[in-house]
Amino acid sequence: MQPLPQPGRRRVWLPHEAPTRLAQFGLETQYFHDALAVGDGKSKQVGGGGPRRLRRDNVRGAPPAVGTGVYPANYPGIVMWAESLAALRSILIRLPGADWAIGRSGNYETVYSVQRGIGIALHSGDRWAGVEAGHEPRLKRRRGRMAIERGAQNVIYEQLELAFFPAESGVPDRAEDESVKTYFLLSNPRSDDIALELSLPTAFGPDGQVEEWRERILIAPVPISNAVQLSPPDEDDDDDDTGRIVDRPD
Repeated sequence: MQPLPQPGRRRVWLPHEAPTRLAQFGLETQYFHDALAVGDGKSKQVGGGGPRRLRRDNVRGAPPAVGTGVYPANYPGIVMWAESLAALRSILIRLPGADWAIGRSGNYETVYSVQRGIGIALHSGDRWAGVEAGHEPRLKRRRGRMAIERGAQNVIYEQLELAFFPAESGVPDRAEDESVKTYFLLSNPRSDDIALELSLPTAFGPDGQVEEWRERILIAPVPISNAVQLSPPDEDDDDDDTGRIVDRPD
């Protein structure tokens, strides 16, 4: 059995090692494959997976058929993100004996388990995400304040583990979904599959890009072709304090 990674030390788990590490979180590769398959199917219903030509019925003035390109160009990616996250939440919450729950403090959407000490957010990665290579993956889009805060909290929790303190002891008055390390599930759609990795960001640059991944778990690719990049909401909007739906402790 593979040992747990030591706090403060960088570790990359190769695809054949990933199931062992995932099991330590109560996770399985199939959970992620099933969730992304749901997202892919839903996104393709609204034009994802390639260009669609508008088609009209023979009746003049009839509206275009659903799923033929009438949706905004970025909508399939939004659907891919939302439906994949919803499916992953549904899978994990229903696991017997688990305490997985929906996290959205500060409007930052995750699924998390205090018992396992992990939260998961879905993001798009570049061509190196999920790939066994010497290149560090980058996010497809810069992230905002909430993601950067989660990265900073991950560092605190790593330091607490080095000092043998429980994570929640070092960040008082945090929402429950922020009392755990937040991993990013990075997806990288390719022509014949979707490369995946579950990785722990611990440093962001001023451009909103991750500069350090403390742990990378390279997961076997999802055998789905012509998938779209999932598109989480723009955090410049999500992080706006005005109109916030979900409050965090004062």
